[in-house]
Amino acid sequence: MQVTPRIGITSKPESCSNPKPSLKYEVHTNIQKNFLRKDKDADWKEFLAWSERRLSFSTSFALSQIRGPEVLSGLQLSYWEHFKAIPK
Repeated sequence: MQVTPRIGITSKPESCSNPKPSLKYEVHTNIQKNFLRKDKDADWKEFLAWSERRLSFSTSFALSQIRGPEVLSGLQLSYWEHFKAIPK
């Protein structure tokens, strides 16, 4: 079976006015990040208050100079893990 082209009938690809596909769901990362950040900041401030009550002045002072738990290591990290394990 042979297909013969018809004269006068041509097709062209339709141009797309919106090259970006539409998304059914959109994640609002700024809201999620802000919520997680507030929770992390509250935990960190509570940890610093706990360290002032439980640990030596020099240790709690050193911890207060750190911006958050993500940079802890060694003994300081073990204090953080101990604090997180305490039921509230």
